[in-house]
Formats: sequence, structure tokens, C-alpha cells
Amino acid sequence: MVEEFELLRDREWLEQQLALHTYQEIADGLGCSVHTIRYWKCKHDIPDRPKIYNRGAVPLRDGEWLEKQLEKKMAVQVADELGCASSNVYYWMRQHGLETRGLNAITDEILDETFQFIVEHWREHQASPTVREIRDEVGFSSTSVTATALETLEEQGRIRREPHKARQIFVVGGEWVYHGEV
Repeated sequence: MVEEFELLRDREWLEQQLALHTYQEIADGLGCSVHTIRYWKCKHDIPDRPKIYNRGAVPLRDGEWLEKQLEKKMAVQVADELGCASSNVYYWMRQHGLETRGLNAITDEILDETFQFIVEHWREHQASPTVREIRDEVGFSSTSVTATALETLEEQGRIRREPHKARQIFVVGGEWVYHGEV
């Protein structure tokens, strides 16, 4: 945590991060709260950025293009490809009347990839992966987006989780079921 605070003390670094990412994305990356990010932003007297800024905005103005992108990708993935904050994509989704399905809409393909990774991790290690391992393997932008995917898999009955415990994701559906101690 000390290392994270050193980064936050660097006004230039924080200003650059705020231009590229949302508060939540920065907080997830540092393992701290959004409140902490806002505190340091105020402490450095960094001005608020405009609601919509130009990076990546041009393709987002095309509603048909955006809708087509969202058929195969999550909004955060579209944002990453355009080099803009995911809040830009969500803003334009609302402008075009596109369903946001919550801020972290996740496709079935991505859920299948997440589920398959969990199964393979169990096969190889006889233990569930961590949320960060899933995030890194599947390419989610943050642990909160990963948590949303896990919640969806749990709602679908494909996994079961033990709350507030590390490495407690159990496969309960699909081609392979872990028969160890649950």
C-alpha cells in the first residue's frame, strides 16, 4: 500500500491517470478505494476533466458502429481499443439509446472464456484461481468487472463461491465438476 501512496503523491502521474482512466479503474489498479483517488485529486487541486473529451469520441458518435462493437465486446474493451475511458462509451451508449445492462455488460463468449479458465485452473492446480488471475487471463479491465462476471456465472449456476474467502470458486456445472472437498 505504501507504493500506491507514493504514486498518488505524484501530481503529474495522477493527472495523467485521470486523463486516461476512471476513478474506479485507477483504484482497482492500485488496490485502494475510489475515495482515496478523489482525496489525492483534491489534494493536488487537479481540475475536473470535461464530461466528454475528444479521445475516442469520433467513432462513438456513430450509433450503428457502437452497437455492432457491443455485440461482440464489453464496453470496457471498446474503450480500451479506442484509448478512452469506459465512461465515454457508456455516455454514448445512453445517447444512442443502447441498453447498458449495467455498466459492466459481459457477453456470453466472455463468460464462457471465464468459466473455461476456472475449469482449467482447477484441473491444473486443484484450486480455484484468484480474482486477479481471472482478470489477467481473460483481459478484464478491473477486478470489479471480473467480480461482475463471477456473479453472473454464479447466477447461471455454473459456479459457486464462498463469500469473503480467497480461492473459493467451485465449478458446479459444465463438462467438468470438481469432486473434491467443497
